[in-house]
Amino acid sequence: MEEVTKILSRSQWMSFNRARKYFKVYFLSHIIMADGQTVHPSTINPQFSEHRVTGMRFPQEQPTNDDFTLWTNTIRRLTSPTLLLSPPLGKFLCICPEYTSWLTNHNQSQIVHQKDETTFHIYLPILNTVRLRSKNIFQFHHTTNQPPSCNITASVIPHDANTISLHSVNIIKEHTCCRKESFLSKLQKGSSKTL
Repeated sequence: MEEVTKILSRSQWMSFNRARKYFKVYFLSHIIMADGQTVHPSTINPQFSEHRVTGMRFPQEQPTNDDFTLWTNTIRRLTSPTLLLSPPLGKFLCICPEYTSWLTNHNQSQIVHQKDETTFHIYLPILNTVRLRSKNIFQFHHTTNQPPSCNITASVIPHDANTISLHSVNIIKEHTCCRKESFLSKLQKGSSKTL
């Protein structure tokens, strides 16, 4: 988000930051969906902000309407008037550990919202609806403590507390998610060896 300092005057930074902290955003990648180009509605619309959950710490903010307007206009300047980033960011390399994970399976028969390490909300498709593209509309079905077999990252758009639509998906390569040994642990191992 450092690009903002090139767009806005210093007098606007505080207002922009109130909205940024309200939407829980540090980086441009935090506002983009799994397709790498679409700005997520929960990062520009205060009505959807409760769908934005993170383990990162942000102060509680109460932005004004002017703050929200400045935020949205600035995000449009960073991306486009239609809130599409061009050129797009690359594909997700791994699941972001900071944000609540939405996952799906290969045939997109369910969407899983991982609330924490042991709580998973399962959403199933709404059938027999008159809506266009109804296969993309899902409704909350149940909660489980068993992790479902879903390994595709999903970006969803909330409609209400129990209904979402699938926007885009991204297959994550397994080897990119592996944690590498930290430099500090390598040093500690090296210092414990006898010569």
